[in-house]
Amino acid sequence: MDPDNRIPDDVLSDQWNSFRLKIWRRLHESVRDAKAGGLTQKEIAERIGMNEAQLSRILSGRSNVTIRTMHNIARAIGYRPEIEFVELKHLTAANTPMITNFRDQWLSGTATASRSIAAPSPSSQSAATATPRGQMVA
Repeated sequence: MDPDNRIPDDVLSDQWNSFRLKIWRRLHESVRDAKAGGLTQKEIAERIGMNEAQLSRILSGRSNVTIRTMHNIARAIGYRPEIEFVELKHLTAANTPMITNFRDQWLSGTATASRSIAAPSPSSQSAATATPRGQMVA
């Protein structure tokens, strides 16, 4: 292993947190929209064989979630999650945003553009976004 080619741990950590929070935020928004449409959290949990308390912990960010569980939650509310791998030509500062307490800010409604995830350039877009059919694309 060539240490000069190794991506620094803090950069990988920032990238992981950015990715994880984008996905969590999109899942949270989708569930919120489903609830606004009349679906209850209890019904969502029942559809996937999960207890409501466990779903609540996931949606509040207090519990880790597997890709499989995320998929099941999305299907229970009428979404099809998708993750896309987009090649980055090189690592730049825009690909390694700083995130501080973003989950808490998002939940409290105080997240601002200066605290949100940096917008990727069009050639290296890696943000999780919703397509017109509510699909999650990373």
